[in-house]
Amino acid sequence: MANSMNRSLIVGGETVPNASDSFPAFVWSGLAADGWGCGAALVHSDIVVSAAHCAVSFKPGNQRNYVGPTWITGANATAFPTQRTLIHPRYNWASRENDIIIIKLKGHSKAKPFEINRKSSFPVVNSTVTVIGFGWVAENGGPLSNILKKVDVQVFPFEVCKQIYRNQNNAFNLTEEMHICAGTLEGGKDGCASDSGTPLLVGNKIVGITEDGLGCGRPGIPAYYTRVSNQAEWISESICLLSSRPPKHCKKLNITWTIPPTLAPSPPPSPFPTKKPTTSPTLSPTILHSTVSLAPAAAPSMLSPGPTAAPSSDDMWRVRFLQQACTFLAWLLVAGIVGFLAGRLIMSRYRRRIYEKIPSVHEQILAPHAKDSGTRDDKEAAEREHVR
Repeated sequence: MANSMNRSLIVGGETVPNASDSFPAFVWSGLAADGWGCGAALVHSDIVVSAAHCAVSFKPGNQRNYVGPTWITGANATAFPTQRTLIHPRYNWASRENDIIIIKLKGHSKAKPFEINRKSSFPVVNSTVTVIGFGWVAENGGPLSNILKKVDVQVFPFEVCKQIYRNQNNAFNLTEEMHICAGTLEGGKDGCASDSGTPLLVGNKIVGITEDGLGCGRPGIPAYYTRVSNQAEWISESICLLSSRPPKHCKKLNITWTIPPTLAPSPPPSPFPTKKPTTSPTLSPTILHSTVSLAPAAAPSMLSPGPTAAPSSDDMWRVRFLQQACTFLAWLLVAGIVGFLAGRLIMSRYRRRIYEKIPSVHEQILAPHAKDSGTRDDKEAAEREHVR
């Protein structure tokens, strides 16, 4: 996370010689043509979570979603294409809110998924959490790590983190409900460019999703992560909605999707901060009342690919609604045609019966007239004979 953009590196960490055993549910998007990549976490056999600003790395058609990779090339890892994606409906890059995306894989992984943390009070301040990923091994650039790395950092008091980033950009709306901050006082340990979207872990439990930070491994400067417990319900509902093999509990959920319009992500802010911190913040409460400003980094810009024009959830639901409406109208048309033909058949039979009865009616009407006519003729003949 150098210079407040896409994180892709593990600074000061150690290598993971066999990711398929240590972190089998870690997912790597592979490197794009521009040299960027993103991490993610498998939370169901065909469902992955990552950062929304990594949408370009996981766009549908991407064939390189490696599950459990030890090497950056994805060698010896299972690759799954992206089938579809679902960005959080309230994602806003400018304010750093709801930076999370769901990726539906085409196929099912046999790896054991990460457990989703649902406790808002976990992890606690000063506890140890683990970041994993590929990427630069120092803030000032350098080669990406060819092998998966991990590093342990500590959870910072949120007010310390909030004040640091408030001084960097007032547009940032970091809240303790939505974010976790983690780093070290001594520095030298952190995630960095191309680590965006990677999971923040406690054991096999995912507690955060790597979002962004100022520099990489700076003393007393924590990175910030999307808090998974705040998104747990939305993740579970998305699994039920998208997975081709949803969990059994999905049948018990009464999910009503009322998704508001997606907030259009604003352009990413400048990667270069304008001020330099006069002192390194500490975990002491006294820093809450001091003024902390931030310095321009010597490292080159590490801009993330940024938000993409991926279809929003609102668009997806509009298409689904139109499909259902067209299906209903088609059935209504078929029912109308069947009803019309049935009516014609009934009317034809009714008319036939009426026409069959018409001769007998005529006979009943004409018979009395015929009889009267015959009687009058007989009387006239008798009279003529009498006259003779």
